[in-house]
Formats: sequence, structure tokens, C-alpha cells
Amino acid sequence: MKKLSVFLATLLLPALAFAGEADLKIPDAIKNEPKLYWGFLVTLLGLVFGLYHYIRVKSCLLTGQCSKSRM
Repeated sequence: MKKLSVFLATLLLPALAFAGEADLKIPDAIKNEPKLYWGFLVTLLGLVFGLYHYIRVKSCLLTGQCSKSRM
């Protein structure tokens, strides 16, 4: 019974919070933060890196032409 009540509380309590991303107040000074833009760049590079390797592995598995030097 305790597990069920904890499970239900976990599901229902976030619904009671009437806040969302639209309610966030972002200060104007954040636009002048270079760390923010470097973070965007690092995130974008990580996305490109992951996509590149995903495509390589997928094509390797589909064609069956995998070699240890390539992987």
C-alpha cells in the first residue's frame, strides 16, 4: 500500500505545480554572456559528432562491411 501511495504521489504532485517554461523570467544581461554561446556551440558539435557516428554504425550494420580499422 505504501508503494502504491508513493507511486501515485509521484505521478500526481507535478500536476499540481502550475508553472512552466513560459513563466521563467530571463534577465536581459544573459544576452551578453559568452559562456552561453560557447555552450550552444559545444552542444551543436556533440550533436554532429553523435549523428556522424550513428550514420557510420548504421551503414556498417546494414551493409555488413565492417572492419576493425573502420570501427
